Amino acid sequence: MHFLRRAFESTKCPFVAAIMTTTTIVLLLGTILIVFALIVKTPPGKVFLENENNYLNEQPIAYAYTQIDDKIEQKTENHKHKNNTHRNHHKPPSLRKSHPIELTIDSGSIRGEYLTIGANEFAVFKGIPYAAPPVGSLRFQSPEPPAKWRGVMNASQYAPMCAQRQRDRPIDPLNLYRIHISEDCLYLNVFAPPQFTNDSYPTIVFLHGGRFQYGSSADYNQHAILNNFVSRKVVFISLNFRLGPMGFLSTGDSVLPGNLGLWDILLALKWVQINTHVLGEIQITFF
Repeated sequence: MHFLRRAFESTKCPFVAAIMTTTTIVLLLGTILIVFALIVKTPPGKVFLENENNYLNEQPIAYAYTQIDDKIEQKTENHKHKNNTHRNHHKPPSLRKSHPIELTIDSGSIRGEYLTIGANEFAVFKGIPYAAPPVGSLRFQSPEPPAKWRGVMNASQYAPMCAQRQRDRPIDPLNLYRIHISEDCLYLNVFAPPQFTNDSYPTIVFLHGGRFQYGSSADYNQHAILNNFVSRKVVFISLNFRLGPMGFLSTGDSVLPGNLGLWDILLALKWVQINTHVLGEIQITFF
């Protein structure tokens, strides 16, 4: 500071003196701001506990760590208990199997099952063939109606998914049982109210997503289907159809015209129309 004062006194140019005065003020203010910022930024008690000189004569802050931890732990346990109680209170009723149900459709007899969610009961049939297996001579051909069978066919399990490319997203580990793939995959599923054979209900025919490259009718949670559709007196039908090259490969001529997957869908709709005497007077909405 003495050096700067002498410099001011020795400077005869008012302009230079003004600049030096301004510079000194800026440096002084900058130093004050830096010191103030360090003091404000420092958490109370931390620096003073680590500083041997304790130059500000501050008293260390005594934190009762044990008491605080105990309170936090107790609050956490209460919070968990409240969360569990809240979840249990709002947990949806589980899906349970009730008893089997037999039905005779155009191709033969099938055995599905009644499923219950709380007090609601639903009739569910899975893996019903709506077309002949598209294998052998029927590969890359338009689908044909299924052959009739004798006896009672089990219709309580999803059919394999059609041959397809690897999915963009991993399959839910809970649904690993559905990843079986087969060319024999032209099956549909029916989710219906318990009295569907006697009453008239609107019907949704649902196509799974996947850009005609991958996917399956078994991808969708049946609990959600029953709660969101069937409980509202809607018959819900989902189906598999050929995908990728097996369903949409084309040579651009009559040898392989392509769009076989779309022909599969049309045959499934025809199956629904043929079996209206079993499903009741239905009104189809296509999704």
